[in-house]
Amino acid sequence: MGYYPSYNYKDQKPTDINFSLYTNALFFVAVPKHNFTLNFGDLKNEIAERLMFDFVKQAKEANVTTCLSVGGWTGSQHLSFLTSIPENRFIVIMLSARPQQREFLPKRLLNRLKDRLILASCRSHSTM
Repeated sequence: MGYYPSYNYKDQKPTDINFSLYTNALFFVAVPKHNFTLNFGDLKNEIAERLMFDFVKQAKEANVTTCLSVGGWTGSQHLSFLTSIPENRFIVIMLSARPQQREFLPKRLLNRLKDRLILASCRSHSTM
């Protein structure tokens, strides 16, 4: 397993990663906000979305399972609140959807699982 620190995208693009060396790869990091949206640190959301798309595309071509790191370190500030009630248990999936797409969540969930993009809260100290 390895992880891709998205904040380092100027020095290493997803296309620079040799995914054949991995079975699992973690995209680091999405930070959940109190209003069910995501922030990507200093990255603009448009850049982060493009990086994630390229990351998953490259990984899938190498048959590598991907994971999105949600929270961790100080980025977990709102995660407990967001998952504190049963209705919010799918929060890691909901966070990946834009507000206008949330009404299609069950279909999106199935598509995400089918495409092997597993969204989870995880930590890793490995590096790619």
